[in-house]
Amino acid sequence: MCGAIFSRKEKNMIKIWIALNAIIWILIFSIHEPYEGVENNNYKKPIKNIEELLSSLHGVESSYRLSPPPGDNGKSIGPYQIQWAYWKDSNVPGEYGDVRNKEYAEKVVLAYWKRYAPIALDNLDFEKLARCHNSGPRWRDKYSKTDSYWNKVRVQLDKKTKKMAEG
Repeated sequence: MCGAIFSRKEKNMIKIWIALNAIIWILIFSIHEPYEGVENNNYKKPIKNIEELLSSLHGVESSYRLSPPPGDNGKSIGPYQIQWAYWKDSNVPGEYGDVRNKEYAEKVVLAYWKRYAPIALDNLDFEKLARCHNSGPRWRDKYSKTDSYWNKVRVQLDKKTKKMAEG
């Protein structure tokens, strides 16, 4: 019956359409979000949200203190230990001393990432964002110099993941 209704060309088009639909469905079902947590120890999937990373950076930079002493021989200030050039590059209105305020400093960090690591920010790639925060606009050229920093951030993220898993 099929032979009488459809021409050879139409039969081939139907076969192609069926095959393409099968491929699309296979792709749809093979692409899935993993459980909330770490995927293969590479923090490319968000543990929860950007606040988790900001909190981990705060822990690494100033041991969660809201008024830490200046770091980097007086060049970095505030809970996220932000230097003047970093603040200036963020283009967030205000004064440099405002980075001593945690909420303002977070706006600076996010604006900085938006400028220098926009894809990593869109993808919540915590590793790249942490490296950018630590080494600046040319962070991609300094991977080996930021390994130690990333490992410290990863330890903080692991602690948060463990706390979340425990309840």
